[in-house]
Amino acid sequence: MHTLPDLNQLRRILVIQKQALGDVVLTTPVFTLLRKALPGASLHFLTNVPFAPLLEALEAVDRVWAYPYPASSLLGVFAFARRLRRQRYDLVIDYQGTTVPALLSFLSGARWRLGWGNVARRWAYNLFSQANRSEDYVAIQKCRALQAVGIEGLETQIQVSFSPEDLQRARTFLRSHTGGRERPVINLSVKSKRQARQWMPDRFARLNDLLAGRLNALVCFNVGPGEQDYVAQVARLCRRPPVILPRWPLTTFAAFLSLCRLHISHDNGVKHLAVAVGTPTISLFGPTNPRLWQAPGNARHLAVVGKAPCHPCDHRRCGWLVCLADIEVEAVLSLARNVLSR
Repeated sequence: MHTLPDLNQLRRILVIQKQALGDVVLTTPVFTLLRKALPGASLHFLTNVPFAPLLEALEAVDRVWAYPYPASSLLGVFAFARRLRRQRYDLVIDYQGTTVPALLSFLSGARWRLGWGNVARRWAYNLFSQANRSEDYVAIQKCRALQAVGIEGLETQIQVSFSPEDLQRARTFLRSHTGGRERPVINLSVKSKRQARQWMPDRFARLNDLLAGRLNALVCFNVGPGEQDYVAQVARLCRRPPVILPRWPLTTFAAFLSLCRLHISHDNGVKHLAVAVGTPTISLFGPTNPRLWQAPGNARHLAVVGKAPCHPCDHRRCGWLVCLADIEVEAVLSLARNVLSR
């Protein structure tokens, strides 16, 4: 049994959350809490290359490590671990628990290594938290994990950063599509990486037409990696053509979301990015539990939860999709109208 570390000895701390977008963004409140508890500590964040620019200007983060190697590269793990060992970390916190983060934690040389207590790679850690077994908002779970090192408190404000150049690029793009006219901009994220979370394409198309027709909205579809064909398929079903966004860097996309009046999507990473930049959201929940993934007590962010006796199941695939089939287009439109009227 390991005793708790002395907080005064925690001068250099590394937090690991390599992926995915939503999980990375939901880790940012941890840095706010760490900064309050340890104002003199050097706080570092390790994540995958695409997400690193979103974190580099955050006030509580002193350094961002962008991990460049594929998960299959053991040589990459050992090469990166050598760089981490030179930092002489006192504490490493791994919120992911998969093979590469576990190896990096173990090889970091840190005296204290904190991980989730229910992961298979317990050999990598000497401190554990069971906070991820609760049904609390995931950002709260991550903060509660710090109780394992004697840090109390909760933070729920997620955040990302983007540059003035990113914001100018997004504004220029919008002006080219609005002609300077005042119209509410609504972003739709129509593709889910998990089949069981995928709302029907014809319903997204119908929603697009109603938002554009009844609410005079400029409706945009964002396109993630590998989503071009699916997004194009949904766009072809629309009677009113949506604006298909370019494949911007995530910082430019975050700036664009900050200019939107509303974002509508499945429960996915883009939703959390919209929350982080202060844009109201409507999230369509199929198999996932909104208590885990919806910020509590925030009226700017609404959840539409399909009714099904098996909800929540968190399955990756489903032959029925009863929960998502229960979500009607008119119900989502009504919520969107209410948001825009505020």
